[in-house]
Amino acid sequence: MHLSLTSSAIQFAMSETTWRDRLLSLIDADERSDRALSTAAGLGPNYIQQMRDRGTSPNITQTEKLCAVLGVSLIYVLTGMQMDREGEEFLALAATRSPEERRHLLELLRLMPPPSKLEQS
Repeated sequence: MHLSLTSSAIQFAMSETTWRDRLLSLIDADERSDRALSTAAGLGPNYIQQMRDRGTSPNITQTEKLCAVLGVSLIYVLTGMQMDREGEEFLALAATRSPEERRHLLELLRLMPPPSKLEQS
């Protein structure tokens, strides 16, 4: 089961869960066993079970592997923000720009009317 997190460009999560909580919830929602997911991620067959038992958190590389196997966005797991591929591309492109260019992008976005007003025109 792959969960889709692309209902809108960016949607903020309303709960106060941690990134580890979000990851474990996504693991629990998947039909595959912890063992199958661990193995598919290349982390060893008992990785997820040991993570649960010990209360540990995966490092960023392990988290990326788990997200890939689950078919979910690393951004969502880490921040709670749901974003489609365009939103992720926008962030990646903005990150390559200078601080001054990012400031101009922000100013432009702030000048734009809210999405609901754009849809009506």
